[in-house]
Amino acid sequence: MIRLDRRYLGKNNHWIYKQEVVYTQEEADKKGLSYVYWKDAAKGDKWALTDDGYVSKILTIKMYNDRKQKGKNKYVKLTAGVGFNRKYCKINFLKNHSRNEYSTMSNKTSEERELARRRAKDFIYALACMKLTGRVNWAKLGRMYRPDSKIPVWTAKRFAQRKKVAKMVNEELKKLLTLQGITDEWVAVKLKLAAKMSEDNKDPSTLLRVVDKVGKYLGFDQRETQINEIEGEMVEKLEGDIEKSKKLRLKQTTEKE
Repeated sequence: MIRLDRRYLGKNNHWIYKQEVVYTQEEADKKGLSYVYWKDAAKGDKWALTDDGYVSKILTIKMYNDRKQKGKNKYVKLTAGVGFNRKYCKINFLKNHSRNEYSTMSNKTSEERELARRRAKDFIYALACMKLTGRVNWAKLGRMYRPDSKIPVWTAKRFAQRKKVAKMVNEELKKLLTLQGITDEWVAVKLKLAAKMSEDNKDPSTLLRVVDKVGKYLGFDQRETQINEIEGEMVEKLEGDIEKSKKLRLKQTTEKE
């Protein structure tokens, strides 16, 4: 027996949360449940057998126009999954359970389907552009992405916090920077310039902050550990050279006095 925490859209677009139970065929037989194969389900049936041998509660049975079948076709919705009464259509509970997706026949997750939508792509592009300006207008992003939600600003912020969304935003930032001629090579040149400024006893802090920010957009902070270690050694050497320079100047000043 497997317990599922399901969410259903109720009246006035309010979500209803319920805990459902799915049995193996053997467990259902022991409990004396009356069930049918899901494609044979009809009005009045309460339980149905999935293709991988699990017994699940029937939620709805509806008839829809089916272009492939050239006529009406039955759509069956179980707590374990959904399917049309077509030859090759199957409801495999374990497959759905592994993805935590029970309301679609697609192999993609709800997040993958959402990211493929135009509204998500527009949101990611707009967020990347705003990040480059240094100011993110969440109210505007919320109205653009989900104006139908109760609080669009919160919806936009929650969406932006998803790992895949953050990764796509960074990829978009990288594209935008590349169009402006800001690449890995640009960062390397500026780092070299910062090192030269340090040697000349000039303040490279502002330049380093800019390079650090751009470097993050280009994915420098996600590079291999080996590269990070090399960069760390370079920074330590640079800091050591600066410290030696300070001590030398202090020594020269003391000797003059």
